[in-house]
Amino acid sequence: MRKKSKPRLIGENHLRRKQAVGCELLCFFMVVRCVIGEKEDKLVLLEEEMKNEERLNTQMAMAKRLESSDYLKSCAAFEEALGLAIQLKNQLKEAQCHEGMARMLWKLSDNSKAHKRYRVALGIYIQLGDQYGMATSYSGLGIISSLSEDYSTSLDFFEQALSASRKAEHHSFTAVLIANIGNVYFLLGRYEGAMECYKRALKYHEVHDNFVEIAIMLIGMASVHIFTREYNEGLKLLHRALVIDRKAGRTQGVLMCVYNIGETYRKQGKTTESLKKLLEALKFAEKMNARATIYKIHEQLSGLYTELDESEKSAHHLQLFMEAEEEQHKWVVKKENEKLQKFGGS
Repeated sequence: MRKKSKPRLIGENHLRRKQAVGCELLCFFMVVRCVIGEKEDKLVLLEEEMKNEERLNTQMAMAKRLESSDYLKSCAAFEEALGLAIQLKNQLKEAQCHEGMARMLWKLSDNSKAHKRYRVALGIYIQLGDQYGMATSYSGLGIISSLSEDYSTSLDFFEQALSASRKAEHHSFTAVLIANIGNVYFLLGRYEGAMECYKRALKYHEVHDNFVEIAIMLIGMASVHIFTREYNEGLKLLHRALVIDRKAGRTQGVLMCVYNIGETYRKQGKTTESLKKLLEALKFAEKMNARATIYKIHEQLSGLYTELDESEKSAHHLQLFMEAEEEQHKWVVKKENEKLQKFGGS
């Protein structure tokens, strides 16, 4: 005998279908919410990263603006930018921040810490295969070695910088490096080698109308002539450089030229001509607040007035020399204390 099937409730199948569809919809919405949540999280992270990137660029730009006016503030700005670069895992800007801090540190006479920063930057540039970055880091290490009077090591670093710069095909920086090698030759008393380097760099800058660099090379060449007692040749080059710097409005270059012209006249025994130029240089130096140059000029003016038997003026400038020297010393001590407060001992 066939068993009777169990009677189904009316609408039971329909109800089951609704429940199944409901579960599917619930799972779908849960997945959608999960995906949307992940996207929202990613958007928040992306927005935060973009803000940090913007802060990094702003901080680096500020650090670079301060480079010529306030070494301590510039160094602090590079340090803050470095933290952001590390957070963003931006190795290139991390290296640039280390390098920027190094530039400020050697200008603050903290060569040891500057050397370490350049080394860190160099390691990153090598890892990235950035030849120009390698060139600038090697150049920085060369400058520090030169300041420490380790000229042999300085030349080695500049040669490595020159090689990297040529590989990067950065011709203007290559010319700068050739001139840097010339500066080391000059400090070593290898005047022929120095002159050759200055001429090579000058040739490049003349072709590309880099007028400021042209003036700098002319001053370098003039220095060689003056140190080898070829005073007239040196004066001709200094006057050429002075014309260029005045047209370019480069006050520091004008001061350097006028001061060196006055010094050269003094070496030639041309007291009146020397006095006129050194007084002119003094005005520029005071306008620029170039303390180190001011007290040197006062010392020389005192000597020149003694030669002219003007004892009152000689004594006046001697007094000003002593005051300026003391002021310069206090300024150096102040900056050293500020550096110690910011960065601690070496």
